[in-house]
Amino acid sequence: MENTAVAKVGAMLALGGTALAFTLLPLIAARRCSWGTQPLLRFGGGVLLATTFLHLLPELREGLENSELGELPEILPELLMCLGFFLMYFVEELAHIMLGAEHHDPNSEKRRLCNDHEINTIWTEGTPLRAIMITVAISVHQVFEGLAVGLEGHSNQVWILTGAIAAHKSNIVSHHYTELKLLFPSVRRQYFIGTFLYQIINNHRPSYAYNLLQFKSSIHSLFTRSRPSDLYIPSHRSASFQNSFIARSVNFWNSLPIKIRHFPSLSTYKTIPISIPKTVR
Repeated sequence: MENTAVAKVGAMLALGGTALAFTLLPLIAARRCSWGTQPLLRFGGGVLLATTFLHLLPELREGLENSELGELPEILPELLMCLGFFLMYFVEELAHIMLGAEHHDPNSEKRRLCNDHEINTIWTEGTPLRAIMITVAISVHQVFEGLAVGLEGHSNQVWILTGAIAAHKSNIVSHHYTELKLLFPSVRRQYFIGTFLYQIINNHRPSYAYNLLQFKSSIHSLFTRSRPSDLYIPSHRSASFQNSFIARSVNFWNSLPIKIRHFPSLSTYKTIPISIPKTVR
C-alpha cells in the first residue's frame, strides 16, 4: 500500500513534468526544423487507445465481476467506456464551438461569405473566453486521467497507466501550445501582414493605406467573386517607398499562394508552408 502511494505521487510529478517539458518542446524544435504535430497526436492517441482496450477495459470488467452489485449486464464495461468517450467528445466539441473553430470546406461558398466577418474580428481574437474554454477542455482531461491513476491498486499498474497517459498528454500539450496565442514571431508577423493587406483589398480601409496601393490589371475569379490578384505601389511612389514596410509587405503578399490571399486565417498560415521573405521578418 505504501509503495502504491509513492507510485501515485511519482506519477503525479512525472505527468506534470512531462506536460511542462513538451509544452516548451515546440518552441525549441520549430526553430531548428520543420515538423508538424499531427504524427505525434496520432501516436499518442494510438497509445492511449491500446491502453484502454488492453489494460483498462479488462480491469474494469474484472472489477465489475468481483463487485457486490450482483449480476450486471455483460455490455456494461463497454457501455461505460462509450459514455466516457462521448462525454469527452462533447466537451471538446463545445470548446471548438465556443472558440469559433471552422469545420467548413475551404472551397465552400459559406466559408467565403463568413470570411469577411472573420477578418473584421481578428483583433479581438484573443479574448479571455478562448483561454478559459481551452483550459476547461484540458482540465476535464486531467480529471479523468487523475481518477484512472488514483484508482489503481498496484504500483506496477500505476506506472503502466502513467506511461500511456504521458505519451498521450505530451502530444496534446504540444499541439495546444502551437494553437494558442503563444505562436512564433514569424507566424504572427506573416498572419497580421497578410490580414492587414486583405482588409485593404476588400474593404478599402484604412483609406490612407489603400491610397498607397494600386491593383494590377490581372483579375483572379474565385467563387463568382473577382478579387485583385497582385498589389503594386504606384510609380510616383515607388522611389520613396522602395524600402518601406509597405513595399516589403506588398512583395510578401504577391509571393503568397492564391488560397492564402483569399483566406488569410491563422489556421491557413500554419497548415501551408510559407517561405517568408527576409524583408518582412
